[in-house]
Amino acid sequence: MLTIYISKPIKSEVLIARISAVLRRPTLKNPRKIITYRRLVIDTIKHEVYLNKSLCDLKPSEYDLLLLFANNVDCVLSRDNITQALYGHEYDGVDRGIDLKISSLRTKLADNPKKPHRIKTIHGKGYTLLSSAWE
Repeated sequence: MLTIYISKPIKSEVLIARISAVLRRPTLKNPRKIITYRRLVIDTIKHEVYLNKSLCDLKPSEYDLLLLFANNVDCVLSRDNITQALYGHEYDGVDRGIDLKISSLRTKLADNPKKPHRIKTIHGKGYTLLSSAWE
Protein backbone atom coordinates (compact mmCIF):
# COMPACT_ATOMS: atom_id res chain seq x y z
CA MET A 1 0.00 0.00 0.00
CA LEU A 2 1.39 3.37 -1.04
CA THR A 3 0.91 6.24 1.38
CA ILE A 4 0.97 9.77 0.00
CA TYR A 5 1.28 12.79 2.29
CA ILE A 6 0.05 16.14 1.08
CA SER A 7 0.84 19.13 3.28
CA LYS A 8 -2.18 21.25 4.13
CA PRO A 9 -2.52 24.14 1.70
CA ILE A 10 -4.25 27.39 2.51
CA LYS A 11 -6.58 27.40 -0.50
CA SER A 12 -8.83 24.59 -1.73
CA GLU A 13 -7.60 25.15 -5.32
CA VAL A 14 -4.08 24.25 -4.21
CA LEU A 15 -5.33 21.07 -2.51
CA ILE A 16 -7.19 20.04 -5.68
CA ALA A 17 -4.10 20.72 -7.80
CA ARG A 18 -1.90 18.63 -5.46
CA ILE A 19 -4.36 15.73 -5.42
CA SER A 20 -4.56 15.86 -9.22
CA ALA A 21 -0.75 15.75 -9.42
CA VAL A 22 -0.63 12.68 -7.17
CA LEU A 23 -3.29 10.93 -9.26
CA ARG A 24 -1.32 11.57 -12.48
CA ARG A 25 1.66 9.62 -11.16
CA PRO A 26 2.07 6.22 -12.81
CA THR A 27 1.16 3.17 -10.79
CA LEU A 28 4.39 1.46 -9.87
CA LYS A 29 4.07 -2.25 -10.44
CA ASN A 30 5.41 -4.93 -8.13
CA PRO A 31 8.82 -6.20 -9.23
CA ARG A 32 9.15 -9.67 -10.71
CA LYS A 33 11.97 -12.08 -9.91
CA ILE A 34 13.60 -12.10 -13.38
CA ILE A 35 12.97 -9.28 -15.82
CA THR A 36 14.17 -9.90 -19.37
CA TYR A 37 14.27 -7.64 -22.40
CA ARG A 38 16.16 -9.77 -24.92
CA ARG A 39 19.82 -8.90 -24.14
CA LEU A 40 19.06 -7.24 -20.77
CA VAL A 41 18.36 -9.50 -17.78
CA ILE A 42 17.62 -8.18 -14.29
CA ASP A 43 17.71 -10.70 -11.46
CA THR A 44 15.73 -9.04 -8.66
CA ILE A 45 16.56 -11.78 -6.17
CA LYS A 46 20.35 -11.44 -6.53
CA HIS A 47 20.24 -7.73 -7.46
CA GLU A 48 22.29 -8.43 -10.59
CA VAL A 49 22.01 -7.03 -14.09
CA TYR A 50 23.34 -8.75 -17.21
CA LEU A 51 23.79 -7.16 -20.60
CA ASN A 52 24.73 -9.57 -23.40
CA LYS A 53 25.33 -12.21 -20.70
CA SER A 54 27.97 -9.99 -19.02
CA LEU A 55 27.45 -8.80 -15.47
CA CYS A 56 27.00 -5.01 -15.21
CA ASP A 57 28.62 -3.39 -12.20
CA LEU A 58 25.84 -1.09 -11.00
CA LYS A 59 25.75 0.96 -7.82
CA PRO A 60 22.70 0.25 -5.62
CA SER A 61 21.06 3.54 -6.63
CA GLU A 62 21.63 2.76 -10.34
CA TYR A 63 20.14 -0.70 -9.86
CA ASP A 64 17.08 0.77 -8.12
CA LEU A 65 16.63 3.28 -10.93
CA LEU A 66 16.93 0.59 -13.61
CA LEU A 67 14.47 -1.62 -11.75
CA LEU A 68 12.01 1.27 -11.55
CA PHE A 69 12.33 1.79 -15.30
CA ALA A 70 12.05 -1.96 -16.01
CA ASN A 71 8.87 -2.24 -13.93
CA ASN A 72 7.44 0.70 -15.88
CA VAL A 73 8.90 -0.04 -19.31
CA ASP A 74 7.73 2.22 -22.15
CA CYS A 75 6.12 4.57 -19.62
CA VAL A 76 7.42 8.11 -19.25
CA LEU A 77 8.58 8.75 -15.69
CA SER A 78 9.04 12.37 -14.64
CA ARG A 79 11.76 13.47 -12.24
CA ASP A 80 9.02 13.81 -9.62
CA ASN A 81 7.84 10.22 -10.25
CA ILE A 82 11.40 8.93 -9.96
CA THR A 83 12.23 10.97 -6.85
CA GLN A 84 8.99 9.92 -5.17
CA ALA A 85 9.53 6.22 -5.97
CA LEU A 86 13.22 6.10 -5.02
CA TYR A 87 13.42 8.57 -2.12
CA GLY A 88 9.85 9.00 -0.89
CA HIS A 89 9.60 12.75 -1.40
CA GLU A 90 8.70 15.18 -4.16
CA TYR A 91 11.22 16.52 -6.66
CA ASP A 92 12.33 19.99 -5.57
CA GLY A 93 12.92 21.28 -9.10
CA VAL A 94 16.61 21.98 -8.49
CA ASP A 95 18.40 18.70 -7.75
CA ARG A 96 20.03 17.18 -10.84
CA GLY A 97 20.98 13.92 -9.09
CA ILE A 98 18.44 11.93 -11.11
CA ASP A 99 19.99 13.21 -14.35
CA LEU A 100 23.48 12.17 -13.18
CA LYS A 101 22.26 8.69 -12.22
CA ILE A 102 20.57 8.28 -15.61
CA SER A 103 23.74 9.42 -17.38
CA SER A 104 25.83 6.92 -15.42
CA LEU A 105 23.28 4.15 -16.03
CA ARG A 106 23.29 4.87 -19.76
CA THR A 107 27.07 4.52 -19.83
CA LYS A 108 26.98 1.19 -18.00
CA LEU A 109 24.24 -0.12 -20.30
CA ALA A 110 26.25 0.80 -23.42
CA ASP A 111 23.76 3.46 -24.43
CA ASN A 112 25.14 6.23 -26.65
CA PRO A 113 25.21 9.35 -24.42
CA LYS A 114 24.94 11.71 -27.42
CA LYS A 115 21.91 9.92 -28.89
CA PRO A 116 20.50 7.49 -26.30
CA HIS A 117 18.14 4.84 -27.58
CA ARG A 118 17.64 2.66 -24.50
CA ILE A 119 16.81 5.20 -21.82
CA LYS A 120 15.20 7.97 -23.81
CA THR A 121 14.75 11.55 -22.68
CA ILE A 122 11.29 12.92 -23.41
CA HIS A 123 11.90 16.68 -23.22
CA GLY A 124 9.62 18.45 -20.79
CA LYS A 125 8.19 15.12 -19.55
CA GLY A 126 10.88 12.79 -18.19
CA TYR A 127 12.57 9.54 -19.15
CA THR A 128 11.48 6.16 -20.46
CA LEU A 129 13.12 2.76 -20.86
CA LEU A 130 12.30 1.50 -24.34
CA SER A 131 11.58 -2.23 -24.59
CA SER A 132 12.31 -2.16 -28.32
CA ALA A 133 15.92 -0.99 -27.78
CA TRP A 134 17.23 -4.34 -26.50
CA GLU A 135 16.97 -6.33 -29.75
